[in-house]
Amino acid sequence: MDYPVRTRDQLRPLIIAFRKARNLSQSSLAANLGVTQQALSALEGDPASASFERLLGLLSALDVDIVLRPRQRAVMAGIPAGKSAPLRPYVRKTKPAPEKPAPKERRPMMARKRDEW
Repeated sequence: MDYPVRTRDQLRPLIIAFRKARNLSQSSLAANLGVTQQALSALEGDPASASFERLLGLLSALDVDIVLRPRQRAVMAGIPAGKSAPLRPYVRKTKPAPEKPAPKERRPMMARKRDEW
């Protein structure tokens, strides 16, 4: 059965449910992963804050795969099976650097006449 995850809040209950479905305690799963029970508890508590590598390790220990597929609306849009919507490369948008103002023109100090002293 597939469990689509579209928000970060959906991840936590799924991870806990997969662990319990395998009849694993946090301690035994933590021992399999080589981490402490407290570290696993923190990971289960907020899995979205974990690195992707750590999350993959946890899911692997639970025998769970991550599958990426187009959403159903792609099918409704008429994109043929086996084809995907054209992907556009990511282009980072940057603001142009502000132009530096032209340096002020330096004027030589005017020599005062002796009688103005």
